Amino acid sequence: MVEKTVIATFTELKTHVACMQECFPSKMVFLGRGFEKKARKDAEKSIGVMAKLEWVEISDKDIAEISKTVIGIIEKEKDVTLHIHEGAGTLAIAALFAAYARSSSINQILYSPKGSAELIQLPKFSFLLSKTKKKTLGIMAKENETIVEVARQMGKTRAVVYRHLRDLCELGLLDKDWNLTDAGKVALL
Repeated sequence: MVEKTVIATFTELKTHVACMQECFPSKMVFLGRGFEKKARKDAEKSIGVMAKLEWVEISDKDIAEISKTVIGIIEKEKDVTLHIHEGAGTLAIAALFAAYARSSSINQILYSPKGSAELIQLPKFSFLLSKTKKKTLGIMAKENETIVEVARQMGKTRAVVYRHLRDLCELGLLDKDWNLTDAGKVALL
């Protein structure tokens, strides 16, 4: 039997019960900040009888750092479903970025609107970057180099490097000043 895992941003219990009924996981990993004792106890009573529960406290507010933590969880599990909730804010966005960074390890991504037990399937996207674009992003992560310096380090023409930088900006991985965005930091993980 394949072990199914749901990684979920913990918010409203009813959404997690609906996810449990939809996915039938053997394990649920809840991500959150300051889990309330009552909410945790209620989850143990209702969901904990059907699946092993793990609680991961996320104290960081940096999207790239949260994504790195979630990627670590994804890499340890098999047959992963990500369940994010509107009420989870930055944590949900970071978990979604982690799923994009490890899309081949994600079975599906589910979203629940605030106040609803509805499960909406989201598309699986990924940070599919060519080796050259990833190398360019890596160089830009170290320090904000000039096009001439990046071209020299990569052994490419300035025109090719400029095209890659422009593409990385359009993808939202670099800002207009060629600094890495949070999404760019996650794409390098």
